[in-house]
Amino acid sequence: MLATAHSLKMISLAHAFVVCTVIYIVLFADTTNGQHYSSKYDTIDIEAILDTPRLRNQYVNCILNVSPCVTGAARYLKENYAEAFVTRCKKCTEKQAEFFDKVADWFTKNDPETWDRAIKLAIKELRDKNS
Repeated sequence: MLATAHSLKMISLAHAFVVCTVIYIVLFADTTNGQHYSSKYDTIDIEAILDTPRLRNQYVNCILNVSPCVTGAARYLKENYAEAFVTRCKKCTEKQAEFFDKVADWFTKNDPETWDRAIKLAIKELRDKNS
């Protein structure tokens, strides 16, 4: 019984740490100053990427540091994904915000494990960057 109470306390502490980390990152990463990310890649076909496993996996593997980013769009996404995620796309153009919503919807419905990995990596990368 004591071990269970200790385990629950440790889980609660870990959960509190994650929540505090996210709040910290959001508060200190929100320095948009009216700036937006470049719209250079706003014309990519996000539906085609999500619908094509080979393309989708290239982007996912790039973001998750599994393999190199093979396109300029993937490299640009990799550079900005963590900040965009944690700030809820505050610097995104309107089109990028639409992309972000589509990607989030697709992954939460079709591949939640990968989405969770990407979220954890985004939080870790920004926490490391802001340290």
